[in-house]
Amino acid sequence: MTSGGTAGGKGQGRRSGCRVLVVFDFDRSLAEEDTDRWSMQLAGDKAKELWRSYRTSSCPHACWTDLMGATFAMSHEAGVTRSQFEEHMRSMVIHNDMATACRLLGEDSNVDCAILSDSNSVFIELILEKYGLQKVFKNVVTNPARFNDEGRLLIEHCHQHSCKRCPENLCKGAFMDTFLSEMAYSKVAYIGDGGGDVCAALSLVKGDTVLARDGYPLQKKLVQSSDLKADLSVWKDGTGVLDWMRTNVLLRE
Repeated sequence: MTSGGTAGGKGQGRRSGCRVLVVFDFDRSLAEEDTDRWSMQLAGDKAKELWRSYRTSSCPHACWTDLMGATFAMSHEAGVTRSQFEEHMRSMVIHNDMATACRLLGEDSNVDCAILSDSNSVFIELILEKYGLQKVFKNVVTNPARFNDEGRLLIEHCHQHSCKRCPENLCKGAFMDTFLSEMAYSKVAYIGDGGGDVCAALSLVKGDTVLARDGYPLQKKLVQSSDLKADLSVWKDGTGVLDWMRTNVLLRE
């Protein structure tokens, strides 16, 4: 799934149905690290210099996704191969209890799981495959990516939108609206950490829960927001997410 509706608003009613929707951000949420930053460990000096220039007057790319596309091209020029990329990305870690939470949710016939991420499809697929989690997620929404015949990693914007709160390549609130228009859910939980998760969090309603990583931008922004209608729960690592899921989703009547 790679496109969605307009951002905001549609989720602002009472929940119905008997199913639960659990949506994960990927970087520093489902996975322990940020995939883009992890990939930059392979980058050449030229790519690293461009990457460090982001949000300065010397950087030609205003959008992070475009910046990553340029750094992938430079890494390819520097000799980084597809197999090196794949091996390196498979070395990224998902916390054991986070992986357990995903597996248990995937075994619950009344739960739908999804990923909403500003990473890319290649990185996410490699890491989910390593942990055997591909079949857990009904939807994986992210920036489409692929290796071309020369082994260069190419990345595209996820979709176009008009939301002023979100980066130009992805509005997570728009996709939350799409999920909620396709199925009636009794409860929604969103697990995230960053500023890009705010729009998704604000699309939730009373009775839903945002699980924000402790000390990260999402928690800080939501604590200050008067627009948050969902409950706010804070977690430090995968153990906290697993405990919350066991208490609030997996053990419900």
